[in-house]
Amino acid sequence: MYTVSQGLALPQRAMVHLCLILAILPYALSTTVSSVSRIAGEVSLDPIVGTERRILNQVEADASSPAFAFVKVAGKQFSVGGRAWYPAGTNAFYAAQTDIMSSADVYLMFKAHAAQGVKVIRVFAHSDGYGFPDNIKTPNPIQPRLGVYNENALMRLDLVIAAAASTGIRLVLVFTNFEPFYGGIQWYVNEAVGQGQSKNLFYTHPNCKLYYKKYVNMLINRRNTVTGVIYRDDPTIFAWNLMNEPHTTDNYEINQGKKPGQIVAAWISEMAAFVKSIDSNHLLTTGEEGYRVRGDTSCCTNNWLNGGVKGVDFDTNVADRNIDFATVHAYPDNWGIAASDYKWYGPNFLADRASIAHAAGKPIVMEEYGSREGYLSSRNELLYYLQDQANALGYAGSMVWSLRHLDSQTGGYVFSYSQDGAAAVKAQLAYAARISGGTAPTPTPTPTPPSGGDCSSCRDNAPDTTYTCAQQASWGKCSESWMSGYCLRSCGKCSCTGGATCSDVAPSAAYSCAQQAAWGKCNESWMAGKCNKSCRRC
Repeated sequence: MYTVSQGLALPQRAMVHLCLILAILPYALSTTVSSVSRIAGEVSLDPIVGTERRILNQVEADASSPAFAFVKVAGKQFSVGGRAWYPAGTNAFYAAQTDIMSSADVYLMFKAHAAQGVKVIRVFAHSDGYGFPDNIKTPNPIQPRLGVYNENALMRLDLVIAAAASTGIRLVLVFTNFEPFYGGIQWYVNEAVGQGQSKNLFYTHPNCKLYYKKYVNMLINRRNTVTGVIYRDDPTIFAWNLMNEPHTTDNYEINQGKKPGQIVAAWISEMAAFVKSIDSNHLLTTGEEGYRVRGDTSCCTNNWLNGGVKGVDFDTNVADRNIDFATVHAYPDNWGIAASDYKWYGPNFLADRASIAHAAGKPIVMEEYGSREGYLSSRNELLYYLQDQANALGYAGSMVWSLRHLDSQTGGYVFSYSQDGAAAVKAQLAYAARISGGTAPTPTPTPTPPSGGDCSSCRDNAPDTTYTCAQQASWGKCSESWMSGYCLRSCGKCSCTGGATCSDVAPSAAYSCAQQAAWGKCNESWMAGKCNKSCRRC
């Protein structure tokens, strides 16, 4: 994928995926079951002293009785069994490819990630054909020909799901790919329509749509050979992605005099309805990056993201009744945003997309985010920034691209638990652990909100020590009956007037009071006396 703004060709983010493939491929060729590289960070795994069968036996035993409940949408967040759940983790798109890792290595990967607190991993659940120019190939594809499915390759996907279940990790599984990795939509067009045809035909040609549906139907109704559970009945699967990064080639509709975003939106609507007709258990999302057609394009070069260049209408797609939550993929470096301007990204992209998703009453997930080496002095700096912004804006999950469980074969966008970037991701995993698992408390006597001129008692007293008032407010809990008398400032329940001048004086000219409030900064010490109106202190 490449991006264009005002005639400027930006770097292909296909390189993001290619970097990881090139990083792992030497490992795949050299590693054996008896010679597994050191696991990164503090993770300590039992040495493999037997055969792959021993590992597979363990997976079968661990996953034979999945204890998961299905993930559900709970307002703008997710829940499992009625308890809050924040999915934080990584992308390991290669896990289902037999040429990248051995079966035993798959289990070790999940065990290593689980030991670090990872709760979700996104995996490409497809591989099509044996390759064509510019395609990343596999010698063992799931779908070697249209409508023909390779049982040996599918058994690896069975193992991935079983290994995830056995280590307490959930999966986002992706049906196909805009990029030519392991086939993707160009492969469908080549096979179903003919060589040399535009990949954009995938969204409209009846043959392409037919074989995509056949593949999806096969996968959803497959019985796992390790666990015996049909995929549609397995709560290990958190969600399905219709596609990795659905969009058109640049300006495809605009160049034809058409309104951009319609082709992809129509395809998403049709396929989302189809998936839900055969699987009502799992959540479904588009897998898109967050491009708009109706956004602000007036301010600066970066706003090409809002003008329909990519043929994706984020607003329409999020609103589709069969799409359960929104996704964005966050790569300021790859999208041509100067390193000196990376903080443009939070208020102008992450905040904008969150407001659209939340207005539709749906969660939003930062499904991919990352930074290549050298963009900033430290990868941690950008990752911390993206995570902090997303958390303050009420994002419901995050998956970094890409965290390896081994110290070897890293670089580019890929790093391990002991390398640059790990500190930020570990902080995000800790954040996820803190806000997951809780239930709404039932407090005893509730204080009365102050009135009149005395504001001294208008404070943020949380109902318990599990969650802060800022979190309760961001989750929309202020109107709940058990919140009566609590979190008065965060919930804007102060009726006093004394001492708090009702005006918006921002702490700096860099960001407005509305932005500071949206990012959850009102209770920071440096915001005292600032942004009183936006922070609802009066």
